[in-house]
Amino acid sequence: MAFELCKECDEPTGRAGKGEDSLYAGDFGPYCESCWGDVPEDLADIIEAQRRKMVSMNDIIVDLYESLESALSDRGYEGEDGIENYSEAKAFLPR
Repeated sequence: MAFELCKECDEPTGRAGKGEDSLYAGDFGPYCESCWGDVPEDLADIIEAQRRKMVSMNDIIVDLYESLESALSDRGYEGEDGIENYSEAKAFLPR
């Protein structure tokens, strides 16, 4: 039997390891039986934090896209043509 410690409390889990009877929530774990009850709340917090990061990253991507579109438009590349021809247009962008 493999000796494994709980991810939360560092106590021995008393279980055999991942792929056997250990308590894992996806890639998170292992957990002892005492800490296993808190897993849904912990995962909900992790998922919410990841959701907030994704929303923030999406906002950044939208801002970058709009800035690029504006820069290309300022240099005569308009609409769909501006973004599609970015490789040609990027020579005109400041570095």
